Amino acid sequence: MESNKKRNWIFGGFSLIILLLEYFICRYLFFDLHGMREFPQLLLLVGVVFLLLAAAGGLKIFSISVLAGYPLGFICGMALQSYGTDPGGGRTSNGWIIWGGIFLACVVVGVLIDLAKRKVKK
Repeated sequence: MESNKKRNWIFGGFSLIILLLEYFICRYLFFDLHGMREFPQLLLLVGVVFLLLAAAGGLKIFSISVLAGYPLGFICGMALQSYGTDPGGGRTSNGWIIWGGIFLACVVVGVLIDLAKRKVKK
């Protein structure tokens, strides 16, 4: 049993490193695509919390869904975004909504799959 907990935390550590790489790629390398400073960091913080929960609970599919949701949400958000103008004349975009929505949808799917797997095992 102790071995499984150790493996869960090691997997969680690797997952965290991958999430940080995804963050740096999306936030800094592709900054010209989205121009957002705070939102990628907010998603990173949410992702870190999710990865900690996944490691503590031994939920590997949940971890993988967090890792898949961050770049998938980014790609879809940048591909499907539309631009508008706010009442003050500034430029707006819905790319962040799409990015965050797909990220959270992936997380929910991962949690549901892990919970279903646990229910089937019992």
